[in-house]
Amino acid sequence: MSNTKSNPISRSSLGQAQERPLLRRRIWKKIIDRVLTPVIRFIYRSRLKRLIGGTMVVLTHTGRKTGKTRKTVLYAKNYNSISKELMLVSAFGVTDWFLNICKHPAVLVEVGDVIYVPAQKILTVDEIAGLERRFRQKHPVIARVQAWLMGWPWRCSDDEFLAFAGSLRGVIFWPKASEPIVDQMEVILAEKTMD
Repeated sequence: MSNTKSNPISRSSLGQAQERPLLRRRIWKKIIDRVLTPVIRFIYRSRLKRLIGGTMVVLTHTGRKTGKTRKTVLYAKNYNSISKELMLVSAFGVTDWFLNICKHPAVLVEVGDVIYVPAQKILTVDEIAGLERRFRQKHPVIARVQAWLMGWPWRCSDDEFLAFAGSLRGVIFWPKASEPIVDQMEVILAEKTMD
């Protein structure tokens, strides 16, 4: 007879524990796709854009298979309102919008009232890890909730954090030098002064 204690955690309960973050991610993705995205797109079509500018982004891109124009609402991990530089991370890993911009560069970026044709660069794992660390320091509550919803590690070693960052995909956008940046409020104010 063996003198070892049996493990109180069964294999099936370990499997369920590992599936919970995945289930939370699936539920959160459905909420984003079915509720949040239509609400944000409605706000962007109305004059209420300024309420969410700088945090929520509408990315216009071309479908890699269909060639159709697509619009995706994303959360900005970092936005510089002076240079208009924008960093996005695909929270769900390799997603359709990310694959689309890898095949065809993004068509348009809308951040609040600022609209521009972007140049882009895909972020490296180290850049994504640095961006996520800065975001966690700047917005600890949002980052902690996001980590819980997505099943991301919160406290972990540097190696584990880099592995986590490697599961994400990121991109940086900035205005093309030859394309003008359009601020919709400036256009509206200019039209009113002409009247």
